[in-house]
Amino acid sequence: MSAEKIKIAILGLDNKGLELLAAAEKTGLYQIVSVAGKDIELAEEIAKIYDCQPFDDYRQLMIQSQIEALIVAAPIHVCEEHVQTALKNGIHVLKLAPPGLGFEHTDKLKKLAIKNGVTYTVAIPERFSFGFGKLAQYVAEIRQTDRFTLAAANCMVPVDAEDMQNRWLWDPTLAGGGILLYSCYSIIDQIVSYLGLPQQVYSLNTSNAPDKQQRLSLTEDTAIITLNYSDTLIANIVASRNFAPAQRSLAIHSTHHHAWASEDSMIVRSNEGEVIEESTETAPKQSPMIEMLQSYANSLQKPNEPQCPQAQSDCLNTMAVIESAYLSARTAMPEDPSRFLNIIGN
Repeated sequence: MSAEKIKIAILGLDNKGLELLAAAEKTGLYQIVSVAGKDIELAEEIAKIYDCQPFDDYRQLMIQSQIEALIVAAPIHVCEEHVQTALKNGIHVLKLAPPGLGFEHTDKLKKLAIKNGVTYTVAIPERFSFGFGKLAQYVAEIRQTDRFTLAAANCMVPVDAEDMQNRWLWDPTLAGGGILLYSCYSIIDQIVSYLGLPQQVYSLNTSNAPDKQQRLSLTEDTAIITLNYSDTLIANIVASRNFAPAQRSLAIHSTHHHAWASEDSMIVRSNEGEVIEESTETAPKQSPMIEMLQSYANSLQKPNEPQCPQAQSDCLNTMAVIESAYLSARTAMPEDPSRFLNIIGN
């Protein structure tokens, strides 16, 4: 792909889709050819701002738009057919997490991309935030001289009352608590990228759904997941919906230090409590999205060059851990995520 502006279309015009549009425009690296949303009046209004073509039919967008990459903000269950069409036609796809409806579905999309010589990439802007970016650097440095002993994460996901497209996920009368772990994708992905694939995954979920049958399905309001790596290393994730303000944080403990990070801060302390490093930066909300899209453009234009470490993510490993957590919650037994990878030959 040349160094000229990358021709893109945005599929899905919810809040995240609009953020992606604004960030893509600010990078100066993309030419926005078309946008698509279920509300044609909104699509037309947005298209005027970016001087592009509006659609309310995702299929027509794929037929009429001459693009090099498709950026997908819409939930995968409403656009799977169109994502597959893009991949079959040699179009790169950048999809906001989660990358698929489950492990097998994600593997299917990844293999389709490889077959057609393009990429299917999961977008994780949180990786490019100040705090988590600093944590990634810390982990890369400390692993050379120290040994990790524990990772502990909190992921609080309040309901977005404006997200009507996904309302079925959190409405107690429809789906119980919601597909919570997919909302925690970025935190789980960071742990897996730092520590690798765990040997076993244990999970306990609770749901506030009034119907007991709903509680047996993949719906939860709270979840506690433990990733067992060895006799000396475990990771623990506490996730909830509705019970706290929005928050994502991750702590990494080693034999001599521990580091805690959120999106805008990182603190490193000795195990005696002495502060070794403390960094805080309140960057504009759009900054991580812009950096992510800059990195993505670089990966398309210069595929043979080393990529930004924050951009490197193995979505199949992350989805295998999530799949194992859901299976463990149903079976009340530990599950081995490598089993899913072995099934597909990875």
